[in-house]
Amino acid sequence: MLKEHGFYGQGIDLSEAMLSVARDGKSSADCTLQDATEVEYGDQTFDLVTTTFALHEKRDDISRKIIKEMLRLTAEGGDILIVDYELSKRSSKLSKALIYMIEWIAGGEHYENFKAYIENGGLPSLLLGTPLIEVERHYFSKHSIVLLLLRKEREAK
Repeated sequence: MLKEHGFYGQGIDLSEAMLSVARDGKSSADCTLQDATEVEYGDQTFDLVTTTFALHEKRDDISRKIIKEMLRLTAEGGDILIVDYELSKRSSKLSKALIYMIEWIAGGEHYENFKAYIENGGLPSLLLGTPLIEVERHYFSKHSIVLLLLRKEREAK
């Protein structure tokens, strides 16, 4: 979609199946097989770094490494966009139930990591202590999914 609107992007994934989907779309994406905890690009390479529904399914230490790597890749003053679950008192009971069911169907380690993610405080917990300033926040699915646009602070000179 970004490409269709004149943006150039590069994607990574650990799944060849997901990379195949990205390459076979209406506008094929430039994607490579890489681990998000150790990306092969240099420091501050990108103005925008994104992740979508990847943090909740990982162990806490892995999610934190991904956030750290996203920070490394983002230029000073650049943005990080995260889409993932944010279940709270504001989330509808139906949305919560459906999300838990979807994650339960995924099963195994994925489901255990999802439960730990929610119990540990989700995105707010992962983002504590980072040099990120919230720019925008949008909720979907009755306050169960959040899109966060964050800006990486410029270092004081």
